[in-house]
Amino acid sequence: MTYHSVFGFGREYKPVEADAANEARRLLSTNRFGPIKERLGRVRVVLLDEVSLVNAANMDVMCQLLLCSPLKSSFPPSRFALGDFLQLRPVSGDFDFMAKTWRLLFGDSLLELVTTFRQRDREFVRAIRDARMKQCSQTVLQLVKYCAVDAAKYNTIKSDVIHLMSHRKRVVMHNRSCLEQLCGRLAPVVSLAVDSVALDMDRDMDLPRPDLEAVSFGSRNAALADCVAPKVVSDCLQARIMVTFNWMKHLGVCHGSGGRIVAYQGDGVAVVRFEVRAQPDGVERGQSGFLDCGTPGLR
Repeated sequence: MTYHSVFGFGREYKPVEADAANEARRLLSTNRFGPIKERLGRVRVVLLDEVSLVNAANMDVMCQLLLCSPLKSSFPPSRFALGDFLQLRPVSGDFDFMAKTWRLLFGDSLLELVTTFRQRDREFVRAIRDARMKQCSQTVLQLVKYCAVDAAKYNTIKSDVIHLMSHRKRVVMHNRSCLEQLCGRLAPVVSLAVDSVALDMDRDMDLPRPDLEAVSFGSRNAALADCVAPKVVSDCLQARIMVTFNWMKHLGVCHGSGGRIVAYQGDGVAVVRFEVRAQPDGVERGQSGFLDCGTPGLR
């Protein structure tokens, strides 16, 4: 989960009170924070990944929320932060190691991981390391030259490659441009999300089964406030899609899996082909939305 979801922050959250303890008490006093207070009271371990993206002000409030929540143990939660401060920084505000509570949370503890596991190409690893340290070495220049394409070539692969962008507005503009290129003269297919409440299959099974009928309209909307997927989506044949949940792990598809729309069923539901070539164990065709498999992929 995002730290915004865990701690009840909205997507554009900024503290109202200058003092983090006062801000935490203000948030916990609201009706909306009732279930969040209960959840934070059960926390025993906090694993905060991509910590460089968290700003100092939010880190201070997060710490105070944990301290102010009614812990059911005499010990505060264990805290672990993982990330690389030489990569992405917070969208706004100071780095979180400048937070007033940083030393309280982590002291001077630091474990540096120096082994690269994702790559075996030594030249590529060296280029990434040099770029990370702001060194424009020959290795970096060679990699850039190898990967670069001219404008004509780029236009032919624009909708086929993944782009990394720094701002949400640029993402929207890029997606719209690719969609127009794929749709041509045809109008895109517009889908509107229909929201409902379902049981989380990855939930803590030691806790009582929640009463889904008791979830209010307001609580459901609050849970969706930080949802990555937009409520309205425009697409067309051959449009790229990415899964933003883990409910299809039994099909070999999880958060981050990418595919393409290859057809539409009679009711307008899109058929997506993923690059998964083996039929999932225990799943037959026609079950769980699984239509076909094998080369060139799973649909």
